[in-house]
Amino acid sequence: MELIKRYEIMLQQALDELGPFEFPEDEELVQEVCDALAPAVADVLYRLSIEHGVSFAPFKETVIAILSGQQPALVAQGAKKEPRPFAADLEPAHSMFILALEMMPTEPADL
Repeated sequence: MELIKRYEIMLQQALDELGPFEFPEDEELVQEVCDALAPAVADVLYRLSIEHGVSFAPFKETVIAILSGQQPALVAQGAKKEPRPFAADLEPAHSMFILALEMMPTEPADL
């Protein structure tokens, strides 16, 4: 499995572990939800990086760059391998993922 697809799966698993919820439609409420959940998401993402056998620092840097628009990323899907945007179905959670990852130190000694 390509690494970028594994990163996407990890983001989905982190949301799944938070339980079923929906992001509110109000932008201010969305930000409040993201702020409140970010520490828990950060812990889950770090654990998932270990479980998936990926280095946390590259995961953190890559996902932040992609979700913040600094770096484009497409994921191949289907039999024809047609590309689609990275984590497009998780878009309401993008700011939460960025905040969660930015909260975490990059160096393992700091974790």
